[in-house]
Amino acid sequence: MLRFFKKSKKIVAKKEGGFTLLEVLISVVILSVSLLAIASGEVTSLSTGRGSREMSLAAASGQEIFERIRRNRTNILSYNGFDTNNSATRPGAVGMLQKDYDEWQINVQKVQGGRGQVTVAAGTPIPSTDRVTVTITIPSRTITLQAVFQ
Repeated sequence: MLRFFKKSKKIVAKKEGGFTLLEVLISVVILSVSLLAIASGEVTSLSTGRGSREMSLAAASGQEIFERIRRNRTNILSYNGFDTNNSATRPGAVGMLQKDYDEWQINVQKVQGGRGQVTVAAGTPIPSTDRVTVTITIPSRTITLQAVFQ
């Protein structure tokens, strides 16, 4: 907006300072793009955090069953076929094996859709050892852990 002032017989035009509509529109667009980038980063961060939590829980449950097998080494072959999604693989006799199965199942299923399986190969890789393979399947991936017990 221009204002006109009279200064000794001359009319002087003085421009007032301020933002134009175009400048305001450009700043709103820049601000919107910035906020969308921040929101996108937040969503990615939450997703990555959830995936990391699931991986940590799966790895911890795999280590847990290894510790249970190590503690009950004399019955190592009884752990073969454990499957947390198949109740038919749960040991029938009340005791350490049944307790190990039940507690491991609870821990594996802390991740929704989690499944744990144990395979014991007797005499592998050498006759006096047993190879134990633990497979944990979670919605995003499958984790396989192996240990050799002597």
